[in-house]
Amino acid sequence: MKTNYGLFILLTGCLTVPSAAAPNYDILLPSYPPNGMVIGPAGLNDLNQITGPANGMPAAPYLWQDGTLTELPMLCGFEYLYHDVNNAGRIVGSDDNSAGFLWNGTQVIRLGTLGGSGSMPFALNESDQVAGSSQTATVNETAPFLWQNNAMISLGTLGGHFGRAYAINNH
Repeated sequence: MKTNYGLFILLTGCLTVPSAAAPNYDILLPSYPPNGMVIGPAGLNDLNQITGPANGMPAAPYLWQDGTLTELPMLCGFEYLYHDVNNAGRIVGSDDNSAGFLWNGTQVIRLGTLGGSGSMPFALNESDQVAGSSQTATVNETAPFLWQNNAMISLGTLGGHFGRAYAINNH
């Protein structure tokens, strides 16, 4: 009797093993300040620190840790959006002038642009590499970027005039 091992290998190659479920977090953030502004979480690190804007006028950035909400400085503009925080407590965000920045707790490092008028960082890894989107020198065009070593590098688009990089890992 002849066995068809090729069919068996083909079938097992199509089977998938369920991956472990990603952890879920249920965190109740209070209104801050007590005047009822809504907290909008944007970034979470391994130390359970959360950053984001409090929706109001102006939008006040905050850092939440261990049940304490700390308002962060509005460094240069009227409205700030803090998008992500890494385990070193560094935060990326943008201001009302569409200027992307990295805040290290004491100083603002402007990320620059890819030739246009603004940039928007979305993610930050443990090596302080930043991923985001920047306007380019071409009108109505944005491109995803990687910022590292004080330089912004275009990642290009997939053939269109618009692109964003929303995440970055440590590799």
